[in-house]
Amino acid sequence: MSADSDELRWALQNSFTLLELRSFFLEHPEAVFLSADILGTAAGEFGRRLLAQGDVAEELEREVNQTMQQRIIEFQAERKHWREIIAELRRLRACGKLVAEGTPV
Repeated sequence: MSADSDELRWALQNSFTLLELRSFFLEHPEAVFLSADILGTAAGEFGRRLLAQGDVAEELEREVNQTMQQRIIEFQAERKHWREIIAELRRLRACGKLVAEGTPV
């Protein structure tokens, strides 16, 4: 069963390790063509070399791995940011200080 472009994009956006990416490219080679736009040029090159040669230079693997690690850090920071906002909204709702959803303003 072949995945459509939106499914491939979603999977790439939610891949965070080199091992995941390697497996995904081997299972869905068509995803390689989308990967550079989503994960950067090194990931696209990684996919192309993996499919063409079956092996990828260690230096390129390190570069892709660093990119993936940076993405994890960014997502964790974003998650922490929203966790604090959601906690504040819950406090305000508990105190009755939020306008009810659907109320005209």
